[in-house]
Amino acid sequence: MTKRPSLTEMASEDARNVPRPPRRWFTRLALPIAITLTAALVLITTGWNVIVPARDVRVISTAVRPVEAVVQNREMPTSAIQAPGWVEPDPFATYVAALEEGIMKELLALEGDHIMKGQVIARMVDDEARIAVSQARAELILARSAFKADKAAEVAARTELEELVESTRRVALARAQHQRTIAQLQEYVSLIRASEAARDQLLDEINRKESLIEEGAVAEALVVRLKLKATAAQAELDGLHDQKMAKSAELDAAEAELDASLRSSELLIHETLEAESAAANLERSKGAVALAEARLERAELALARCEVVSPVDGIVIERLTSPGSTINFANGVHGAHVLHVYDPEKLQVRADIPLSDASRVGVGQLAEIVVDLLPDQVFQGEITRFLHKADIQKNTVEAKIRIIDPSPLLKPEMLARVRIMPGRTSTMGMEMTSTVQRVFVPKSAIVDFEGAPGLWTVEEIEGGRGRAALQPIVLGEGRNGDWLEVLTGILPGAKVILDGEGLTPGSSVRINEGDA
Repeated sequence: MTKRPSLTEMASEDARNVPRPPRRWFTRLALPIAITLTAALVLITTGWNVIVPARDVRVISTAVRPVEAVVQNREMPTSAIQAPGWVEPDPFATYVAALEEGIMKELLALEGDHIMKGQVIARMVDDEARIAVSQARAELILARSAFKADKAAEVAARTELEELVESTRRVALARAQHQRTIAQLQEYVSLIRASEAARDQLLDEINRKESLIEEGAVAEALVVRLKLKATAAQAELDGLHDQKMAKSAELDAAEAELDASLRSSELLIHETLEAESAAANLERSKGAVALAEARLERAELALARCEVVSPVDGIVIERLTSPGSTINFANGVHGAHVLHVYDPEKLQVRADIPLSDASRVGVGQLAEIVVDLLPDQVFQGEITRFLHKADIQKNTVEAKIRIIDPSPLLKPEMLARVRIMPGRTSTMGMEMTSTVQRVFVPKSAIVDFEGAPGLWTVEEIEGGRGRAALQPIVLGEGRNGDWLEVLTGILPGAKVILDGEGLTPGSSVRINEGDA
């Protein structure tokens, strides 16, 4: 089989003598490697916060507070600050509310009406309230009648008890007499025993000495005297027995008296119980009367509240109910509200101050206000307070500016333009004082920065993560609790790290908001 010639062999001599092109190492090898390394570097840089583990830190936003500062005359701001705003009641509007639930019967004031304090602006259906008042009055009459009956019963029981108190003394006397009689009876028993012993002694002596008379050892006269003594002793013993019998009869009488007195005392216990029960019933009736009076007052109050009364003077902004509507306290925020009222002589503007200008604005500064309704009229105002919360979306902080002499034509929610004048000043030689806004930070967040105060802050915040940065600051003299004034080095709203020990500049951190 014949071998086919290759393309090189088939080419002409000139074609075979064409030189090879030079090898381009940069475009074929170095450039792709450079592109690949650059792409990898970009990926690593952009995803570094995800790749590198971040440290959890507690952060807090810096606060802005008004302070009185002494500045040189040349340092005073000369330009005014422009800010948009809206007219609103000062310090807030008033809601006239119904104080009882029910059905609205009629509404006596409409939008734009001028109402007075104490004026009836609405009436509710009051049929049930009137019936409740009648029922409460009837219950009060019944309670007072029962009180009178229990009062009479208590007086009778107390009088009867006072009449029977004498029986207590009788019991005591009868018991004493009974004990005394028993003691006397015991005494007679002892005397009888002693007398019997003396008599028996005499009889024994007589028997022994009679046998000695015949022998002449004892004289007969002695025995006769002994017999006479024995007879006297027997007579005395008989008298003692008679006295004992009499004392026994007296004891029986004392026992009978004691029994009668105890019976009377038992009757006294019964009467005491009746008197105490009557007193308890009287107290119960007194409480029932007080409860009935309170129910009557509550029913009369509910009836009076069927007329809704304005607590203030003002102009109606809007009505929040209508005849036939149900007043229900559980029906949302405005479940009991009837009218929305404001005082036309007390108006203010809520203005959005840019954060970049917030340090130049303070409480007490004067402002000029223009509304679209009266574009040629300039109203004077004064800053009264700031909301201690910035709007992160609009990058502003809200200020309240009192309108010093508002026009009757001004209405809430009208758009306004505010021109805040430079801070109020008072000349002190070559220096002046001004109310300005200063940044405050927690004292615990301040660290040492090359021998000067500094703060750890979070920069390049994205998705709750960022980089730690160490900022030098200059502290002022202002104090607000544990917060210190910062003159320079930190901006309003900056995130300050509270636990920055051990951090290094550029460290990746994960943000946990602290308590302001």
